[in-house]
Amino acid sequence: MQRKFVVKTSKTFLKEIAKLYPDVALDITKALKILEISPFPFGKGLIKKLKGFIPPLYRLRVGDYRVLYRITGDEVVILRVIDRKELERELKKMLG
Repeated sequence: MQRKFVVKTSKTFLKEIAKLYPDVALDITKALKILEISPFPFGKGLIKKLKGFIPPLYRLRVGDYRVLYRITGDEVVILRVIDRKELERELKKMLG
């Protein structure tokens, strides 16, 4: 039997996803189901562990958007959803 993870969302994520087109928000919501089964990186670059973050920060690719999250025990905490064009700038801000 596969390990099951619980996906939790931050207030910031909920505010950001509410601003997106409904079809894009739906695609992102569907993609979060992947994280319930396995939130760790595996083939094809869909999920990536980002360098330089402690605790580790992960990125899920969904079309032109990137979902940032952390794993704590059996919980996957969704932090942000960011347009791919804005990702580098936002990550630099997060690193300080």
